[in-house]
Amino acid sequence: MGTCADHIVHYETIEELGRRIVVPFFHPTLLVLSEYFDNITNCFIKDIRQRLPLSQRIGHLYERQIPNKQLIVWYLNHPVRRVKVQGCVVGYGWHRQAGVDWMFLHIDDCTGLMWCQCEEELTGEAIALVGRTVAVSGYMNPTGRTDRPSELYLVVEQLEHVVGLESEIQFWEVTMLFRRQLSYVWELAPDLLDGLYNARRKAAAETEVGNATPCQKATSESDCGDRVASSKSLQHVEPIVEPAYVACTAESRASRTVTVRYTMNQYKDALLAYFFDCAAQPNVPYRRPLAEVLVLSQILHAVAIMRCKEHSAIAGGLEKTKVLLYDTVLAHFRTMGILSLEGGNQIHLHLLPVKEHISARFDTWLKLRVRAGKLLYEQVRKTCALPQLSAPFIVHLTKVLLRQHVSQRTELVDSWFLDAKPEEQGYLLVRFNYTNFSI
Repeated sequence: MGTCADHIVHYETIEELGRRIVVPFFHPTLLVLSEYFDNITNCFIKDIRQRLPLSQRIGHLYERQIPNKQLIVWYLNHPVRRVKVQGCVVGYGWHRQAGVDWMFLHIDDCTGLMWCQCEEELTGEAIALVGRTVAVSGYMNPTGRTDRPSELYLVVEQLEHVVGLESEIQFWEVTMLFRRQLSYVWELAPDLLDGLYNARRKAAAETEVGNATPCQKATSESDCGDRVASSKSLQHVEPIVEPAYVACTAESRASRTVTVRYTMNQYKDALLAYFFDCAAQPNVPYRRPLAEVLVLSQILHAVAIMRCKEHSAIAGGLEKTKVLLYDTVLAHFRTMGILSLEGGNQIHLHLLPVKEHISARFDTWLKLRVRAGKLLYEQVRKTCALPQLSAPFIVHLTKVLLRQHVSQRTELVDSWFLDAKPEEQGYLLVRFNYTNFSI
């Protein structure tokens, strides 16, 4: 990235939702900055199929830097490597490739049909899976042709049985959320770009100094060696040069702003995380989470701005909206019994038993490297003396605590998944994928 536009390797004019937009595609070394690059993204089959022609065309720009074992599905300029679809198994079959017989499931998610290549371990379950709802995740076959639907299949890495309408609805809700987020063009923050180019200029300047003369200035040999080593460590991969490259100035890029969108669920998560951190304290001042905790204030401010735009008739303006949203969340937490208000200006928390009980279960599971642990709803209520806790709220509490707990054990846990069962079944499954785990 030598000039202030080298982070963009290609521009593409795309028709999206009845509008024509010019989309920048970033240098391969920057794709890891996308939140979708290394994570599994819920998708509709119809959306995947619509984006395959663009994905295969753009894929040629990156084939030298990114292995061709997976086809990146491009939602505008968002690189989605792994997708997850949910649907009914309407058929199955086998296909022989390179001397190997593969089993394929034909899945219908009500937006389209797709073949999914599965491991041979599922061969015995093929007949039993027909008519069942499953969720499969993996990556798209990179060699398929868009004019041959049978070649556009998903290589399945994980298959899950979907039990209950609630789980299906939850998947659709998450998928719609992803769909909305992916409809916005991905932009890199100006301060990030400034840092990249400043580091590049500094490396180039140090290289020029190192190549000028063998340390004409009064510096030690070790000092010169450190500078040369530093410049070499910052050398970048050769930028992609394409005919469609369009130059732009640093000023025009830096003038763009990135809007961060927050939701009320994100605010609830952040507020619960803060209350868990304060669980050992007897009381928390009422106004502290509202106005004195920077992260909480920023999220609430962003949510309140969006609410004011959506409901312009809200009386009192932005500040009144923030207080109203804050009080609404506290009222919900009160109905669950995890806090109470004392004198109107102090929040008394009842979260310590919850934190200790659930965290103790996490510690035990991780110590024994349990792949799936069961959390009983009724046991949580009795142990924590909170009979009013609903099953969805117990799942919510577990999710927030799990994020805090696993963030401190990244060397052990690669990823985790919550399998929330309904109240009738009475439990929640917490699944762990361990790093370098072998049975």
